[in-house]
Amino acid sequence: MPVSADARAVDHILERLTLDPKLAYFMGFGTESFHKLTEAYAERAGIDQKGAEKIWLDRMKLCFKPISRGDDGRCPSCGEMSSLGAFIDAVDEAGE
Repeated sequence: MPVSADARAVDHILERLTLDPKLAYFMGFGTESFHKLTEAYAERAGIDQKGAEKIWLDRMKLCFKPISRGDDGRCPSCGEMSSLGAFIDAVDEAGE
């Protein structure tokens, strides 16, 4: 059975969240968008929403520990890109 356009859109956005920490900060874990995306993914995959959330969170490899503005955007403990670091980069690039 071919994958529908809406399913491809959900997969595309979830995949982008794994590749772009800035996007993941704004649309990732804890947002209504992420909840709805993982809910749609779960329904199609035949799993519960929490399971889908875990699958995509594991792929995002973001650390949600706060870091200071002077850091390089990576968590000093685990080395993963920090969601706060991604936010700081996004604000700096916007000139705010």
